[in-house]
This record gives sequence, structure tokens and C-alpha cells, in this order.
Amino acid sequence: MSETDENQYTVRGGGLYLGEKRISDPIKVTALSRTVANDGWKKTICFLNMDGEKCVCHLSQKTLLDKTETLKILGDLGFNLNCDPKNLVAYLLRAKPSKRLREVLKIGWIDQDTFICPSFSICGKENEEFFLSNGEDHGFAKKDSLEEWQKEICGLCEGNSILTLALCAGLSGVLLNPLNLEPVMVNLVGRSSIGKTTALYVAASLWGNPKKFIQQWRTTSNALEALAENHNDCLLILDELGQIQASEIGNTVYMLGNAKGKKRLNKDSELKPSREWNLAVLSSGEIGISEKIEESGKKAKAGQMVRCIDIESLRSDELGIFDTLHDDIENGAKFSNLLKQAALKHHGVASEKFITSLVNADINIRDIYEQQKRRLIEPLGNADGEVIRVAETFALFLLSGVLACRFKVFTHREDELVEIISEVFRHWLKERGGKRSIEENQVLEQLRGALEINKGYFDQVNNGVVIEARSNIWWGIHEISQDFEKYYINTSAFKNELFKGFNQKSVRKILSDKNILLLDHEGKNPKCPYTSPKNKRMVTLMYKL
Repeated sequence: MSETDENQYTVRGGGLYLGEKRISDPIKVTALSRTVANDGWKKTICFLNMDGEKCVCHLSQKTLLDKTETLKILGDLGFNLNCDPKNLVAYLLRAKPSKRLREVLKIGWIDQDTFICPSFSICGKENEEFFLSNGEDHGFAKKDSLEEWQKEICGLCEGNSILTLALCAGLSGVLLNPLNLEPVMVNLVGRSSIGKTTALYVAASLWGNPKKFIQQWRTTSNALEALAENHNDCLLILDELGQIQASEIGNTVYMLGNAKGKKRLNKDSELKPSREWNLAVLSSGEIGISEKIEESGKKAKAGQMVRCIDIESLRSDELGIFDTLHDDIENGAKFSNLLKQAALKHHGVASEKFITSLVNADINIRDIYEQQKRRLIEPLGNADGEVIRVAETFALFLLSGVLACRFKVFTHREDELVEIISEVFRHWLKERGGKRSIEENQVLEQLRGALEINKGYFDQVNNGVVIEARSNIWWGIHEISQDFEKYYINTSAFKNELFKGFNQKSVRKILSDKNILLLDHEGKNPKCPYTSPKNKRMVTLMYKL
């Protein structure tokens, strides 16, 4: 069979010919491509390398104008360069194939009907074909069948809250763009060897080979931006939070949550486009985000803690992160190993089934999402906005889980899955300390802890008589009566010792709203009757340990 163009170049038998002259080994231009923005035109070139393996490359029009660069690329890919270079490149330039492709610069949603990733592509439109310009697989891969994945992995996750959460979080990134939501992040917290990595393997099995798909926190900021973009609209898994520098974690959380990398200059000192993404991040660590930030001497901010949600993963000392073992498995270690080995054998098929079903389903996912939000938020009453934001993230997990049940991807019963994820949220709320803001919790915890530890720095008032503290350090005066308990605190000690590192304006507002901070009719610190000179203004707290 031969292929002829208007310039009488033919590919036949064992080579490319111009008339009867052999130019090179067989090589064909099979398609023209351009980006979804209708620029960046390229030619798709196919040939067999010197080992007889099929090779496909996409060369830009600009590259084809440079004969040396074109031959360099072809030679790198294994094309036999024992050829007529001038006529070979002339053929590649002149060839006009009828087939058209669209080049996709990064994975994820192209439009509401089209989703592309390295291991599969789903297109709701006829007669359109796409290819990813980046040829790397980034750990995305398909192996075995959905039925085997359901039997060997998903079925064992039933009844296990952390494993079920990992599955729901693992598919939630697909729903962010359709719902116009921002990235979500979950960090599974717990001591070593309780099964956290197993949960990461389970989530990774939705998309690819866990050995390659799971990444590490120990990387540079620039590399992490690339990882995020290469998992756009999908799932990024980062293991071992403890590996990242404490001084970097706060900004990294903001960066991942803000869905955009740093602005940088190219070699010509021109501004390069920033990397962008939208995805779910599943992390693990022996400590939480706030503890990691505090290693650097800083205080974790509310914005960081709601962007990356710490989930205490230990369910019991006996079973670690697991609630139940299946199939008469003897212990958690064997159960963990069984799941990890299964994830290496069966992976990458569940996400394809989920997205295919989503594209073809006649449903309004916004309505289902709002239903799940009401399920979690209505029982909270007048909760802080930070709690509402986390509830919305859990509603997203509920949505992905509910859809996966309805699409026959998960083997869970829908009502059981809903109860599992709702229970994890309630447990998070309890561990957090209730519905108050993170900053309010921090201020009240700091107040109680500091006063308990440093009570020796206060003079004590008994029956109107001041008994001086034995310590050389003086924070103020502590007055106890039958009706009340007051602390008169030196303003310097209040700011620089008791609440060092806190925003003082926020501290005073929180304490005032809780009726702990007392002010006079002018809104100033009251005068203390026990100081010398008399009536010195001091921070006054009505507070009982």
C-alpha cells in the first residue's frame, strides 16, 4: 500500500520515495493538529524506530523550518538518519494530511463533555480527537478491570471510614470545575504504621499505579507547581508531610489552595504564564498542618487550616485507621498489605468509569451538591464561617461518593457511605473543639494554658490584702472572691508574654465578645485598685480556670 501527495512523494514498501529515488526509511505525516485555542499548529509524524517499534511525534511548523533541529529530534526518537535530509524535511513540510487533531496542553476538562488524561480520554462530541502535548504519564495508568478493582479494593473499603473518605476525596477533583469550586485538601494525621499509606494507595488506585502516582512533600516549590498542574482536575497525593520544611508549609498550602503558581520571568526577562490547576490534594503525616507550621515558630492561620483539613485517622489502637477487617483477615497489618498489593494489580479504571458516567448522565450535580451541603450545615446552626467552609468540602466528598454509588463505580450502599462521611465530619468538628472559629479556639486555649502555667507570676489578693508573688517576674494581680475571679494584667505582659505572636486587636475583640475582657465606660483598660501608684490602668479579665 502506498500514500502519495501532490509533490510525488510516496511511502511504499521499505521507504519514502521521491519518484523512484529512495529518500529514507518509511515515515508518514498522519495529521495536522492545533491547540483548543486554534494556534500552535503541528504535524503528527509516524515511523518505526531502529528496533522496529512504532513512534509518534508532533513537530511544530516552526521546528520543521529548521532542518537541523528536525533531524535532531527524529534521530533522538530512533529514526534512521541514513537518508536524504533535504528531501526528507521537504516532504514533512509539504505533506497535507486530511486528519485533524486538537492538542491539549494539560490534563483535565476541555469542555463539559471532554476530559483528557494520560491514561484515557473521554469526548462527548463525535469526530474530534485529542492528544496531550506532554508525553509523560505522571503515574496515570490502567490495569485490569473495574470488576476486579471493586472486588479486591472497593469492597474492602466498605465499613472503613478513612478508606471511604480517601476514595471520595480521590474523585472529588473531577467535580471542582463543573461546580466552579476551588481546590480542596485533606491531610490524614496519625502516628507511624497505622495504615495511612494504605489509604493513599486506595485513593491512587482510582487513577493509576500507586508506586508512581503517589508523590512526596519533600520537593521544591517549583516542582510542586508542576505536579499540581500535571494532576489538574484530578487528584494529587503527597505523602509524609514531615518532610517539607516548616518554614515553607504555610505558603505552600496557600499556593496549592489558590490554584496558581508564582509569576516568573523567562530568559528574555518577560513575564511567563503562571502554572494553574484545580484539584483535590490528599496528604498524610504524623502531625497536622498547624503543628508543622508551629515548628517554625509561627502560629497557624485560620485560612491555612481550612484550606488543608487535618483528619485524625487513628480509629483504634488495635486496628489503626481501619474500623473493620474483611474476609477473616487476622490483623490490620495483613489487611493493609492485601489492599496495597491489590492496588498495584488493579488501578486506573474506576476514574474512567466515573467520568464517562458523569459526561453521559442526565443529572444536575449542583442540586445534589446543595442537598449534601444542607445535610451537613443545617444541624450546625449558627456556626463560624470556617466550619461552614469545611462542611462544604465534606459535602463535595459526599457528592463524589453518592455519584460513584449511583454510577455503579463504588460497591458501597449509598446510605451507608453518606453516614460514614458525615460521621468523619462530626468527628473532625469534635476534635476541632466545636463550631467556634479556629482563632477563637486558639485564643481561649492560649489564655487557659498561659494562666495555668504562669500563675506564680501574679500577686494574690486575699480579703483585700495583696500577697506578693515569690517570682521575680511580675505579670499582675489575681483577685478571687466568692462572686468573681479577676486578673489585672500588666499591658506589656499581656502583649509580649501571654499573647505573644497573636494579633492583639483580634485577641481583645474575642475576649470582649466572650465577656472576659472588661473595659471602662470610655472603652479603656480599667484602673486597678491594688497597684502602687494607685489606679494604674491594666488589662482586666474576668476569668475562672
